[in-house]
Amino acid sequence: FGNLGRNVLRGPSSQRLDMGLSKKINITEGINTEIRWDVFNVLNRVNFANPNSVIGVAGTDYTKITDTVGGPRVMQFGLRFMF
Repeated sequence: FGNLGRNVLRGPSSQRLDMGLSKKINITEGINTEIRWDVFNVLNRVNFANPNSVIGVAGTDYTKITDTVGGPRVMQFGLRFMF
């Protein structure tokens, strides 16, 4: 649009660390149990979205970052029986 160069509206970097731990327990020869703990976004880092790129609308937030991507830290536990 206009005389803007290529890639002038670059967004901030996105960094996310996910981690999972699991333990397999043998109950008998044919029955096993697996316990899992998964954590997403371990460091609870905020990842900002790309800047707004709409030009020409009155009252727009052109080149401002007004949103985030991803979510906060989320944990989940799981229990699995195998027979």
